[in-house]
Amino acid sequence: MERTGPWPTFCLLLFRSTLWQHVRSRNPAWKNLWNIFTGFCAPDESSHRISEEILKIVQGPEAKIMEDALLKANQLLNAVQGIYSEDKAEWKELKAWVDLFKASDLELIYNIKMSLRYATVLFEDYQSKAIESGRRQIINTLLKITYLIQDYYKKFAQKASKII
Repeated sequence: MERTGPWPTFCLLLFRSTLWQHVRSRNPAWKNLWNIFTGFCAPDESSHRISEEILKIVQGPEAKIMEDALLKANQLLNAVQGIYSEDKAEWKELKAWVDLFKASDLELIYNIKMSLRYATVLFEDYQSKAIESGRRQIINTLLKITYLIQDYYKKFAQKASKII
């Protein structure tokens, strides 16, 4: 049975805030992955590269649109507390934002999962020779995460323009 009313909205916004903070964090999991794999696969790569690229992305104009949208959704949630009505304009706008966050987040998580799955398959294919034979492919797979995050913000910004 699916819950209706404000509860799913609140839960999704809480998740959204947590995901947002993780992407913007200076020490996310992919930074640790990057440091481990560059040490093994590409010592010539900067250990700061992925962090620097993600920092540029999250400071860009498209990320600002998402940050503003999250603030707007939180304001709407505060404005409608205790007054649940699907007919109210505030709830309709809040639902539109939550639906956009949900779709965007699920797409990002799926894309990162598929990218990391590809890296796992490389280890399975090359087995003990993964570092020697698949090093560039592994590094490129991890670098793809930055492109996925950039695409995430870009697509969100394009779709958000319809709600704003």
